[in-house]
Amino acid sequence: MRGQPSLCEVLRPASLAEALDMLRAEPGLRPLAGGTDLMVPFAAGTLQYTRFLNIWGLPELRGIERSDRTFILGALTTYSDLRRDPELGEVFPN
Repeated sequence: MRGQPSLCEVLRPASLAEALDMLRAEPGLRPLAGGTDLMVPFAAGTLQYTRFLNIWGLPELRGIERSDRTFILGALTTYSDLRRDPELGEVFPN
């Protein structure tokens, strides 16, 4: 049986703080950032979860921070973000 979108609920927090509050209040809530990994079990009807927390729109989880010898990548930093960053390009050339 294929997945049924009407059985799923996606919550959209306005901030990281709100997302963390939602996760604390409902431990079964699953973070969702793009959905690629969910599509196969959803299409096959084997996805175990029905409530998701869409974190894709949280800017606090994006970006690249630098210190003297370290780069810290936010959880939602994309491959394209990495490719466009000039400092990363200097340290890690193609």
